[in-house]
Amino acid sequence: MQVQRQSVCGTTVLELNGGLSVDLSAQSAAVLRTAIAAELNAGCRQVVLDLRGVDSMDAMGLGEIVRAFNTVRSHGGRLWLSRPSARVDRLLSITKLRSVIDVDPGQLRTADRGSARPHELGSARPASSRLGMTLAPAG
Repeated sequence: MQVQRQSVCGTTVLELNGGLSVDLSAQSAAVLRTAIAAELNAGCRQVVLDLRGVDSMDAMGLGEIVRAFNTVRSHGGRLWLSRPSARVDRLLSITKLRSVIDVDPGQLRTADRGSARPHELGSARPASSRLGMTLAPAG
């Protein structure tokens, strides 16, 4: 997996390309964890994972998303997902992660139009706070 970074209106967008699956577990997990850690160390507290380029995902990949969500949240930040494929979106729905982690299924407005503010990328209140839920750390 590869991660490309861009900053838009104070929000870091990490564009993921490749697979997030057990076949690539050590490599893809390390790449995503390193990217998240770098953003947090740089003081970024709003992170979007753009899943448009993710061509495969399994339980290991879902676990890495949960780990990233918890890591960002434990640093006082917010992580949400953008542009999942139909298959990845279905996995998020089946596992109920879609009700915990905010997902913007459409275009990433700030990157595409340059006019939206970070709070407009997801709902006004994070899914986890709307449901009163907390995710346990993965792994």
